[in-house]
Amino acid sequence: MIIFKKAENGNMKSHPTLIFLLLYLFSGHFMFPQQDDNKSFKETTELFKNQEQLSLKLNFSAKNLRENTNDSTYIMSMLWYKDKGVTWDSMNIQLRARGNFRRDNCYYVPLRIKLKKSATKGTIFQGNKKLKVVLPCLEGRNGNDYVIKEYLAYKLYEDISPYHFKTRLLELEFLEEKGQRIKKHQIQGFLIEDIDNVAERVHGKQIKRVIHPLQHDPTFAVENAFFEYLIGNTDYSARVQHNQRLLFIEDKIVAVPYDFDMSG
Repeated sequence: MIIFKKAENGNMKSHPTLIFLLLYLFSGHFMFPQQDDNKSFKETTELFKNQEQLSLKLNFSAKNLRENTNDSTYIMSMLWYKDKGVTWDSMNIQLRARGNFRRDNCYYVPLRIKLKKSATKGTIFQGNKKLKVVLPCLEGRNGNDYVIKEYLAYKLYEDISPYHFKTRLLELEFLEEKGQRIKKHQIQGFLIEDIDNVAERVHGKQIKRVIHPLQHDPTFAVENAFFEYLIGNTDYSARVQHNQRLLFIEDKIVAVPYDFDMSG
């Protein structure tokens, strides 16, 4: 079967057979057996159940965040949010930088937020202890466009597989502390639910050790690989759990992909 062919200008063009194959795999062969699985899943938290764009405001020093936080060290900060109204509510949070490449090369560093159970009670954040915040890499309109594209990749995978991360689009006002002044940024971003919430929602358990891909459930492994191929993403590895999280669900080992910012 010919999947690619050369165009007159020398570039590679996709063959319609490939498109047909992908549509067949995603819309029929894989998805139909999974529909029954969703019936027994727990409902997601209110934060991700509502898919309207959420308005957030954060105030911190990006330099301080890069230099003084790591996987186990957070700084205290404040989060402002709007929920079903025009007034801002706020709560105390803990904040740290995350990521490797972006942490060193991007203007906006990706974030992880830690929330206290007592602070989230009665708010839209109830039921969430940790959240990832995905932001543009660089300043400018293109950065926001890339964030939206990555967000759409997460939404596509929600339709393809029952085992996925929930997300919610953000309009973020970032008040950056730069010495004695504040620089205001208005940017797009999105929230990603924590893997612990994913595991609880699908009645699974997170596996933190590396397991060879041949031991993964074959259907979901192929589905995962085809999706990464579909969006042109090579920045992942099921073998070493790079941008993948493993869940043990009903005697199955399932890899759940995330972090699609290097996609084609």
